[in-house]
Parts: sequence; C-alpha cells; structure tokens
Amino acid sequence: MNSRPEISSVMLCWNRLPLSRVCLASYLETISVPHELFVIDNGSIDETANWLEEIAGLPGVTDVISQSRNDPAAALNLGLSRCSGRFVHLMENDYRYRPGWDRYIIDRFDRIPELGQLALFEGDARFHRGSHKGLVWLAAENVCTTSVLRRELYAGQGIRVHGHYLGNCYPDDHDLSTQVREAGWLVAWPDRDLARNVGFENTEYGRDPGYYVRNYALKLFSVARLRGNLRHWLKLDFHDTLTLVGRLARACCLKLRRLIRPG
Repeated sequence: MNSRPEISSVMLCWNRLPLSRVCLASYLETISVPHELFVIDNGSIDETANWLEEIAGLPGVTDVISQSRNDPAAALNLGLSRCSGRFVHLMENDYRYRPGWDRYIIDRFDRIPELGQLALFEGDARFHRGSHKGLVWLAAENVCTTSVLRRELYAGQGIRVHGHYLGNCYPDDHDLSTQVREAGWLVAWPDRDLARNVGFENTEYGRDPGYYVRNYALKLFSVARLRGNLRHWLKLDFHDTLTLVGRLARACCLKLRRLIRPG
C-alpha cells in the first residue's frame, strides 16, 4: 500500500475461534479506507494458531503475530508499536462490523479535534455524560477496550494498554480511558452502533459462561476501576459496580444451569 493508512487495526484473539472468524470477515467486508491490520494470537489453546497460518497473506491482513502466553496488554502494545496509520484501532475478537463504521470514525475525529478515544458501539445511556456537538456521547467513565484512538496518544504521549485482574488476563479498559482523559483528550461513545458486540449477547454467554464468570469476577478487583469508582461510592452512586455484579450473576446462573443440566 503506497499511501499512509487512515486506520491501523490490531485484532486480539484469545481462544473463541468461531468469534474470530466472524469478526475478521465482517472487518474485511466493511473496511473501505486505506488501512493495515495486525492479527495477534494471545496464547490461545484452541485452533487459533493454525487459523493464523491460514490467514497470513490474505488480502487486507498486513501480518499475523503469535504470542505464547496470555498477556493482552503486551500483545496489543506489540501490535500498536507496528502501526503507522492516523488512527489506531484496538480490536477484540467478539465484534461484527457494520458498513460505514470506518468513515464515521474518521469523520468524528476530523470534526472533533479534542477527541482522543471513540468506542465502536453506542452503549447504554447511563454510561453517557451528555452529547458533544450533537456528534458523539461523552463517556461518564470509560469506554470498552475495542475503540479507536489518535495515533499520537500512543506514539507521542506514551499512552499504553495495561493488563489487570490478577495476572494480566484482560486489558484494562478503565485505565486506558483514564490515561486518555488525563492527557487532556475527550473519551466518547458514538451516537450510533458502528459494530455489534456479540460478546454481550445471550448466545455467547450461554456458549461459554465460565469465560464471563472469570471476566467479571476479576474486573470487580481491578485497581483502576476501584480507584475510579471510589468517588462515586462516596456519593452513594453504585451504578458501575452494580452493572458488573449483574453481569457476573447472569454468567454464574448460566454456568450453574450447565452444571446441573450438562449438554
């Protein structure tokens, strides 16, 4: 590709190969601007490593990277270090992209010079702090790890993805958005869904409830999230904590149901 990429995407894969296949297919079907894509296997124990060999050299895939241990922060930062686009796109493997998502992203960053991080789906109204110029919803706290950032935040301001939750098992989305905000940039949700977060849907919860039990149980002990929530607790605002507890309870119920009625 001769021109500089508009968007540099880093796709993080950790098991759940069926989701990775669908995610990649939807990305390649919808990306319409100059781009580069790095697909990283984050120490998967399923067939993901073999799949990376299959997609190496596929049109639209810049490179594939294999990592032997589960450390999503290190994996994402490794991919980011190779990005050259105007914007960097952190990409977990449980999203399905919708046509026009890429042009929307570029439009919003161009029209909002102070925007630093933008999520890929609108999110619930309780996570919004109000509209900004009628273009995006400002985030009350953090957005998801899957998001787009200006490349200068990584290349020039030293912002990095950190791991958390007792052993670096998950990327710390709360910490990432905090870094962006403390560097003087806005963090926002789009005013429409640009991608579908399949990972939050009942089908995926039911397919692998254990994954979500581990995910949300460990998130409750995130140092960055606890630090961020402390000021809300002092105001008797427990919305974020109750959201996590509710998701954890949902996953626990599904896991218990599977144990009682296996198969």
